[in-house]
Amino acid sequence: MRLPRWGLIGLAVALALSAGCEPTDDDADGGAADGAASDGATGDGGSDAAPGDGGAPDAAGDGGVVGDGAVGDGGPADAVVDAGPPPAVQFEPFDALYVGSWRRVPVILDGTVPFDDLQFTVVEGSMGGKVSDSRDATFDPANPHIVLLGGWRPGTYTLRAHQGPTVFAEHTFELNLEHADPDRGPPFWFESATTDQPVAPSDAWGDPNDTGVQNFNVTPQTGNRHVLLLFVDFEDARYADADVPGFQTNWMNHLVDGVDVGGETRSVAALWSEMSGGALTVTGEAAGPIHFDGTLGSYWEEGWGTSVPQLAITKAIEAGVDFADVDTIAFITPTWPLPAPPACEPTNEGVEICDGLDNDCDGDTDALDSDLTDCGDDPICGDGIVDNGEECDDGNDIKYDACNKCEVRTQHYAWPQAGGPYGPWTIEDDAQKSFGLISMPNDWTGLDGRQVYATLAHELGHTLSLGDLYAPEVPGRNMAGWDLMHAETRIPHLSISQRLALGWLDPDDIYPFNPATDTEATVRLSPAGRVQADPGRRIGVEVRLGPGWNYYFEYRLRQPGHIGDHGGTIPQAAPGQVLGSDRISNRSDAAFDRPSVLLAPVVPGSDGPALSIGDVFSQPDPPGLELRVEVVDADEDEAEVHIQYATFRPDPSIRPWAGPSWQSPDIEVRNAKSLADPDTWANVPWAGEKNTLVAKVHNGGNEDAPDVQVDFYVKNFNVSGAPAMYVGSATEDVPAGATVEVVCADCWQPPVQDNPHFCVVAEIMLYQHPVSLAVEATQFNNIAQSNYAKFWSDSASPARRVRHTVEVGNPFDHPAVVLVDAGQTHPHFRTYVAHRWLRLGPNEVRPVEVMYEYTRDLENELLEQREQPSNAVHLRAFGLDLEFGLEQENTLPVLGGVTAAVETGFRTEVVPEVVEQGGSGFEIHAAVRTAAPQQLGLPGGRAVATVRYANGDVRYFSGDVGDGEMRIRGQPPGMESIDIEYLGDGPNAPSRLEGWMP
Repeated sequence: MRLPRWGLIGLAVALALSAGCEPTDDDADGGAADGAASDGATGDGGSDAAPGDGGAPDAAGDGGVVGDGAVGDGGPADAVVDAGPPPAVQFEPFDALYVGSWRRVPVILDGTVPFDDLQFTVVEGSMGGKVSDSRDATFDPANPHIVLLGGWRPGTYTLRAHQGPTVFAEHTFELNLEHADPDRGPPFWFESATTDQPVAPSDAWGDPNDTGVQNFNVTPQTGNRHVLLLFVDFEDARYADADVPGFQTNWMNHLVDGVDVGGETRSVAALWSEMSGGALTVTGEAAGPIHFDGTLGSYWEEGWGTSVPQLAITKAIEAGVDFADVDTIAFITPTWPLPAPPACEPTNEGVEICDGLDNDCDGDTDALDSDLTDCGDDPICGDGIVDNGEECDDGNDIKYDACNKCEVRTQHYAWPQAGGPYGPWTIEDDAQKSFGLISMPNDWTGLDGRQVYATLAHELGHTLSLGDLYAPEVPGRNMAGWDLMHAETRIPHLSISQRLALGWLDPDDIYPFNPATDTEATVRLSPAGRVQADPGRRIGVEVRLGPGWNYYFEYRLRQPGHIGDHGGTIPQAAPGQVLGSDRISNRSDAAFDRPSVLLAPVVPGSDGPALSIGDVFSQPDPPGLELRVEVVDADEDEAEVHIQYATFRPDPSIRPWAGPSWQSPDIEVRNAKSLADPDTWANVPWAGEKNTLVAKVHNGGNEDAPDVQVDFYVKNFNVSGAPAMYVGSATEDVPAGATVEVVCADCWQPPVQDNPHFCVVAEIMLYQHPVSLAVEATQFNNIAQSNYAKFWSDSASPARRVRHTVEVGNPFDHPAVVLVDAGQTHPHFRTYVAHRWLRLGPNEVRPVEVMYEYTRDLENELLEQREQPSNAVHLRAFGLDLEFGLEQENTLPVLGGVTAAVETGFRTEVVPEVVEQGGSGFEIHAAVRTAAPQQLGLPGGRAVATVRYANGDVRYFSGDVGDGEMRIRGQPPGMESIDIEYLGDGPNAPSRLEGWMP
């Protein structure tokens, strides 16, 4: 649904317009400047606390406050004359911590108590927070710090340093939902496994050698979705207590229980069950109202600040709402009055001019005024018809498009919007969860005329990964009344490529028509509304234009007993119509800005895209061939279609990344480590060493493609918008129907740095056959990238927290707000992210710190399980172009993402022993030692030796490790130095010995 200028940044995006640019210093520490926090800077909305008034413990260590007259035992202020010597242990003071955030807290010692002997806890338990036992690269033994994790419940809590029952220091801090930084969001952490993993911006398709159906199960959505209708109100927009039960009953009727429309019971739950064939069910509950301090207008104009979801969740929990089964939160808001507009004063002698004002006081402005028809570069609006979706005549049926300036309101309301799942949000002790978020006004039908069940069903689609199909506008080709995600008024079903991607259709019910293998076919189609094909029939036809670009044909005819597809363009009685639609899997690869699904194009002489009996969809396909789809016959049970298509062109292609792995299946990074142990190190770049880049190019056409060139680039590890650096090219012949590896041998040596993690990009140059001069079938499948890395949070005493930065970029030419959210697959790991959002300037890129750690007792767990846990962490970015985003769509587009494989194991070290030289080579002897209990046995696995020679040569040799000992053979002799990389094995983490000069 289209938004007003002031309405998008909100509940659905869970971020604030006050988000912003990242400081250069304290990004990499989650709030403390330069990792030491020696000046008490918070970076998370808290303010510095002056010594003596921020809760520093007294000398007795009993939590009293010194320097302000108070004593630890509550005695009178004038009894304190001398505070005595400073305590042995102190916390550097800080005032506040944002709910669910984290910060480094420096610990000041006098040298009498070793830091390693101390324990740190939040006295009141995990509702207030907890302390991580791990350490990362910022830890300085001379100036130690701890990492404090904020809990879920606002209040006042006590951070304690102790040895068992002996307390050395305490600091009182506040946990709140006040975020004061205008430029960036607060940090967040989580240790729950999320079931709703973030997905990539492009759909996935199968093996390129498989001519079967694409786009199946891309974003599977099955099972139950439990929606919480959470009523929230504000100081200037309160619900009357007596009205709330009726409001809740009404919304529950629209969501689940049903409302009567002409004798037909309609609801969101009924529609989604109908469209999915029962694969997706919707349940719900209503709660509230949750009362916010301040005015609704102030929250809304600020973009529903990030505190809104967390504060509403926290208050709802305190009111008894259990979020364990909630998948989607729908915030239902009241309206609030607008001040009366000032009296119109004629300007420019009462003559209308193009200035956005009502100069002649007739109630209209600029191009909508009857006295003015042309505003130069401004659109000319008005066609004499109030189209569906308009509130007045502006010549366009999309609400709040560039022309619409004619709406006059007497009250504010929060325009419907949705997205997600976003998060994770802290919901209770040690638990975080991501939610789909929806915002709708309580009196939606009274304000707009559309029914709650229809719009709520559309908004729920956004939380299930579906985008709007009405924007960007492509004249004559937007889906209109053929798809719920364009226009919900008559609650049309989703088109079949949408339902295929959600996992609701059997791919065997889709006929795959591929011009590389097929030239003609006759297919009998069951009505798409039946979800499952009748015997001998199909639900749809997929016509392959190229990998990731397909036309779909389906038979649309409303089915008896259905509430969807009940009017408008969709036939209500037999025969129905065969609808052609155009789906591109990766919008960013399209030749023009477009939604993912459009109506199939219509060219002169073609009857499409909606075909009745005898109609033909026709599209020329040079040279001299064409696609033809003819409806031969149709009745209440089936439509018979005849398809003809042939092309003779090459089509080299490479598949882009696919969620949630963010790794193209057609890009591979190879090096000595990945060759020695592909199970552990496949596709992981090796910093400082030679890496070979491989692109697996498939020719989906039916003409050979000689001399296909692939260019390779690398980017810093990023979730959006990072620049690319060229590293090399390679060329190969790719026969028709074949997949060939294009290899850029040893062309990339990543620098050794603090953040040696990268994104690899492979791009096929626009291909034209050198002899026939035929241009490839489509260039929309010529680029792919992989954004993937591996990390180890190894265990010792203490455990190690690994850290890196990920770049967050604004890909727009205008200021933008970029939201970062995350998910992980394993509940025994913890992930830290330094900011929930950033406000970025045009094309600006900023680093954000990310950290991972293993949270369990590794020794006991491994003794029991004899394996190391593996965790996949997915980060993604959503972007709002502040210049144009509000008029594009009301759910944020995914800009990109990364996947981090996080492993754990016992810390190891490589111990050099001896190199035995021989006449034709040498043998390296070394050992691998761990802190692991002997019950696990000595380490095994593989190791790689990097041998550097005086003449500059570098060679790699690999060998086995058995019982903690390795012998690696190589030749020739004459090495200058040796690096040994132990690659890990089962419960033992990898390690590296550098610069051994035997």
